[in-house]
Amino acid sequence: MAFSDYIEKIIQERLNAPQDDVISKLVEMHDEDPDALNLVDIANIVFLLSAGAHESTTNLLAHSIRRLLENREQWLELCRDQSLIPNAIEEALRYDASAVAWPRLTRRDAMIGSVQVPAGSPLLIVFGAANRDEAVFEDAESFDIRRSGAKKHLSFGKGIHFCIGAPLARMELDVVLKALTRRVPGLEIVPGQDFPYQENAVMRSPQRLLVKVGTPAMPSQDASADDGAVAAARGVRVSVDRDVCIASQMCMAAAPGGFELDDDGVAVTTDGIADVPVSRLREIVAQCPSGALTLHE
Repeated sequence: MAFSDYIEKIIQERLNAPQDDVISKLVEMHDEDPDALNLVDIANIVFLLSAGAHESTTNLLAHSIRRLLENREQWLELCRDQSLIPNAIEEALRYDASAVAWPRLTRRDAMIGSVQVPAGSPLLIVFGAANRDEAVFEDAESFDIRRSGAKKHLSFGKGIHFCIGAPLARMELDVVLKALTRRVPGLEIVPGQDFPYQENAVMRSPQRLLVKVGTPAMPSQDASADDGAVAAARGVRVSVDRDVCIASQMCMAAAPGGFELDDDGVAVTTDGIADVPVSRLREIVAQCPSGALTLHE
C-alpha cells in the first residue's frame, strides 16, 4: 500500500511538472485522451513495470537451479555444453512457472469443455496445469533440458497479454546459468531439506533453496582423458566473451603468457595458452570472476 501511495504521488507530481521519463509520457497520453488511459491505468502500469522481474525472476532462478541440481546428470551436461542453456531455460519455465495462475473475467458467454461460462464470470487461469498437459508435452511430469517443443509453455501468457518482461527474464536466467556452470560446476543441492512456498494462489514463491558449492572443477567430457596434457596436444582452446570480461587479470596471473589485455583492457588469449595443461585451463575458466571464459574441448 505504501508503494501504491508513492506511485500515486509521483503521478500527481508529473501532472503538475512533466519530466523526461516514462510516467510523464503516460500522463501526456492521458491528457490527450483521458478515457483511453486514466490515472488508475497509469498507476497499474507503473506498479507492474516497477515490481516486474523481481519476485517472478527470483522464483524462476530458485526453481531452475533446484530442478537442475535434482537432475544431476542434466546439470553436468549443461556444465559441459552451454549451448543447451537456452532450451534448459524454456524447460525450467515450463516445469515451474513463477506465476502458476492468473485471474480473468470472461467478456462473453463461453463453453469450456462441457461447462457453460457466462459473460462476466471470474476465472483463475492455471498456467501450471497447461504446462503439464500430456496432449502437448510428452512425459510432461519429467524435467528434460533437451525436450523438443519446450517453448510451447504458457508461463509468459499468450497473445496481447504476453509478458512484457519475458526477454529480460530469459536473459537474467541465461546470465546466471552461464556464470554458475562456469564458476561452480560442482554445485550440489543440500539433501534432506524441505521447500516451503509462500501461500499465494498466483505466484509460486519458494522461500529458500539450500545449496553447497562442491568442488570448483569443470566436469570433463572424457574422464579417462589425460588432464596433464597441454592444450596444444588436445586441441583445446579458450574463448573470451568481450561483452562480459571485466579484466580482473586473474587469468593473466594464473597462466602467464597465455592471456594478455588488449587496447580496450579486455583479456584475450595468446599463442602461449597452447602450452598450458588442460587441467589448469579448466581451473582458470571455472574461477573467472566474470564468467567470460569458455573452454572448448
